[in-house]
Amino acid sequence: MRKSIYFLTFVFSVLLFAACGSDTSTPKAAAENWGNMMKAGDYKGIVDQIAFPDEMSAEEKEQSKQMFLSLFEEKAKAQVEKKGGITSTEVVSETVAEDGKTAKVEMKITYGDGSVDDETVDLVNVDGEWKLSIDK
Repeated sequence: MRKSIYFLTFVFSVLLFAACGSDTSTPKAAAENWGNMMKAGDYKGIVDQIAFPDEMSAEEKEQSKQMFLSLFEEKAKAQVEKKGGITSTEVVSETVAEDGKTAKVEMKITYGDGSVDDETVDLVNVDGEWKLSIDK
Protein backbone atom coordinates (compact mmCIF):
# COMPACT_ATOMS: atom_id res chain seq x y z
CA MET A 1 0.00 0.00 0.00
CA ARG A 2 2.80 2.38 0.91
CA LYS A 3 4.53 1.74 -2.43
CA SER A 4 1.27 2.49 -4.24
CA ILE A 5 0.90 5.80 -2.45
CA TYR A 6 4.48 6.80 -3.28
CA PHE A 7 4.05 5.74 -6.89
CA LEU A 8 0.78 7.64 -7.32
CA THR A 9 2.37 10.70 -5.71
CA PHE A 10 5.23 10.45 -8.19
CA VAL A 11 2.88 10.05 -11.15
CA PHE A 12 0.78 12.97 -9.96
CA SER A 13 3.90 15.11 -9.54
CA VAL A 14 5.04 14.31 -13.05
CA LEU A 15 1.69 15.34 -14.40
CA LEU A 16 1.72 18.58 -12.52
CA PHE A 17 5.00 19.63 -14.00
CA ALA A 18 4.56 18.86 -17.67
CA ALA A 19 6.05 21.24 -20.21
CA CYS A 20 3.80 23.03 -22.67
CA GLY A 21 6.40 24.95 -24.61
CA SER A 22 10.01 24.52 -25.41
CA ASP A 23 11.46 26.79 -22.71
CA THR A 24 13.17 24.45 -20.29
CA SER A 25 16.25 26.63 -19.86
CA THR A 26 15.59 27.25 -16.16
CA PRO A 27 13.84 25.11 -13.55
CA LYS A 28 11.19 27.81 -13.09
CA ALA A 29 10.49 28.09 -16.84
CA ALA A 30 10.30 24.31 -17.15
CA ALA A 31 7.85 24.06 -14.25
CA GLU A 32 5.66 26.84 -15.66
CA ASN A 33 5.58 25.15 -19.05
CA TRP A 34 4.91 21.76 -17.50
CA GLY A 35 2.01 23.23 -15.52
CA ASN A 36 0.53 24.56 -18.75
CA MET A 37 0.91 21.17 -20.39
CA MET A 38 -0.84 19.50 -17.48
CA LYS A 39 -3.75 21.91 -17.73
CA ALA A 40 -4.00 21.10 -21.45
CA GLY A 41 -3.88 17.33 -20.82
CA ASP A 42 -0.85 16.85 -23.09
CA TYR A 43 0.34 13.62 -21.45
CA LYS A 44 2.60 12.61 -24.32
CA GLY A 45 4.43 15.90 -23.99
CA ILE A 46 4.78 15.28 -20.27
CA VAL A 47 6.36 11.89 -20.87
CA ASP A 48 8.78 13.43 -23.36
CA GLN A 49 10.07 15.68 -20.56
CA ILE A 50 11.16 12.83 -18.26
CA ALA A 51 14.91 12.28 -17.95
CA PHE A 52 15.54 8.55 -18.13
CA PRO A 53 18.83 7.10 -16.86
CA ASP A 54 21.62 6.98 -19.46
CA GLU A 55 22.17 3.27 -18.88
CA MET A 56 18.69 2.45 -20.22
CA SER A 57 18.60 1.21 -23.79
CA ALA A 58 16.46 2.99 -26.37
CA GLU A 59 13.99 0.10 -26.21
CA GLU A 60 13.78 0.31 -22.40
CA LYS A 61 13.24 4.06 -22.56
CA GLU A 62 10.44 3.62 -25.09
CA GLN A 63 8.78 0.94 -22.95
CA SER A 64 9.04 3.21 -19.90
CA LYS A 65 7.54 6.11 -21.85
CA GLN A 66 4.60 3.95 -22.90
CA MET A 67 4.10 2.77 -19.31
CA PHE A 68 4.10 6.35 -17.96
CA LEU A 69 1.77 7.54 -20.72
CA SER A 70 -0.67 4.75 -19.92
CA LEU A 71 -0.54 5.53 -16.19
CA PHE A 72 -1.08 9.23 -16.78
CA GLU A 73 -4.05 8.68 -19.07
CA GLU A 74 -5.66 6.10 -16.78
CA LYS A 75 -4.93 7.27 -13.24
CA ALA A 76 -3.66 10.83 -12.97
CA LYS A 77 -6.13 12.23 -15.51
CA ALA A 78 -9.00 10.87 -13.42
CA GLN A 79 -7.58 12.41 -10.24
CA VAL A 80 -7.28 15.83 -11.88
CA GLU A 81 -10.75 15.60 -13.44
CA LYS A 82 -12.23 14.58 -10.09
CA LYS A 83 -10.99 17.91 -8.69
CA GLY A 84 -12.50 19.88 -11.56
CA GLY A 85 -9.32 20.20 -13.59
CA ILE A 86 -6.39 22.48 -12.94
CA THR A 87 -7.24 26.17 -12.98
CA SER A 88 -3.78 27.53 -12.21
CA THR A 89 -0.22 26.63 -11.36
CA GLU A 90 2.28 28.89 -9.65
CA VAL A 91 5.99 28.47 -9.00
CA VAL A 92 6.54 29.26 -5.33
CA SER A 93 10.30 28.73 -5.27
CA GLU A 94 13.20 27.12 -7.06
CA THR A 95 16.42 25.87 -5.55
CA VAL A 96 19.29 24.95 -7.84
CA ALA A 97 22.14 22.82 -6.47
CA GLU A 98 25.58 24.43 -6.37
CA ASP A 99 26.79 22.18 -9.18
CA GLY A 100 23.89 23.35 -11.40
CA LYS A 101 22.92 19.79 -12.27
CA THR A 102 19.82 19.36 -10.11
CA ALA A 103 17.02 21.54 -8.78
CA LYS A 104 13.87 21.45 -6.70
CA VAL A 105 10.84 23.50 -7.69
CA GLU A 106 7.94 24.09 -5.32
CA MET A 107 4.58 24.67 -6.98
CA LYS A 108 1.10 25.65 -5.89
CA ILE A 109 -1.60 23.88 -7.91
CA THR A 110 -5.18 25.19 -7.80
CA TYR A 111 -8.09 23.03 -8.97
CA GLY A 112 -11.55 23.80 -10.25
CA ASP A 113 -13.13 22.63 -6.99
CA GLY A 114 -11.11 25.24 -5.08
CA SER A 115 -8.65 22.79 -3.53
CA VAL A 116 -4.95 23.58 -3.57
CA ASP A 117 -1.95 21.24 -3.53
CA ASP A 118 1.65 22.16 -2.78
CA GLU A 119 4.05 19.98 -4.73
CA THR A 120 7.83 19.71 -4.94
CA VAL A 121 9.47 18.26 -8.01
CA ASP A 122 13.06 17.15 -8.52
CA LEU A 123 14.63 18.23 -11.80
CA VAL A 124 17.86 17.36 -13.55
CA ASN A 125 19.74 19.37 -16.16
CA VAL A 126 20.21 17.29 -19.30
CA ASP A 127 22.22 19.01 -22.02
CA GLY A 128 20.99 22.46 -20.95
CA GLU A 129 17.34 21.43 -20.55
CA TRP A 130 15.60 20.88 -17.21
CA LYS A 131 13.71 17.58 -17.05
CA LEU A 132 11.90 15.62 -14.41
CA SER A 133 14.25 13.31 -12.55
CA ILE A 134 13.09 9.72 -12.04
CA ASP A 135 16.53 8.34 -11.21
CA LYS A 136 16.12 7.66 -7.47
